[in-house]
Amino acid sequence: MTISCIQTNILINSDDRLCLADFGLSMILAESGNPTFNSCHGGNVRWMAPEMVALPDSEQGEPTKPTMPGDVYSHGCITLQLLCGQQPYHPLVHAFHVMAAMLQGRQPFRQLIGVDEGHKQYSLKCLSTDLRARPKVQEVVAFIEAELRKF
Repeated sequence: MTISCIQTNILINSDDRLCLADFGLSMILAESGNPTFNSCHGGNVRWMAPEMVALPDSEQGEPTKPTMPGDVYSHGCITLQLLCGQQPYHPLVHAFHVMAAMLQGRQPFRQLIGVDEGHKQYSLKCLSTDLRARPKVQEVVAFIEAELRKF
């Protein structure tokens, strides 16, 4: 099987199927409670939900753990990247600049040229800063299944 990489965590195999990699690892690290991983951060900030880079609520500085709404946000970023051809927070290069943009409330995609209105609205809902406004995982699955039935 030949695998080429279009981003750090998005792979394309020889059958032209997209494969997402490494998302499970961040959950394992978060749940392990092992102090060895305290300085590690799973994921890539460019596709990470803004709440993941926010300052912790507690004075102990407990790290923010991955959540389903955070995964939905990342899904929205990946979807829009595939549809518009640009990564989130383009043209920023450095992770620190991306984090600063997130903390300032900037949207990860400034222009969505050529993106179907239905896909645009769905994906922007995934990128909501209100976690409760993001689609539930079941809604994400239903949307994807409905889109696949069109083919």
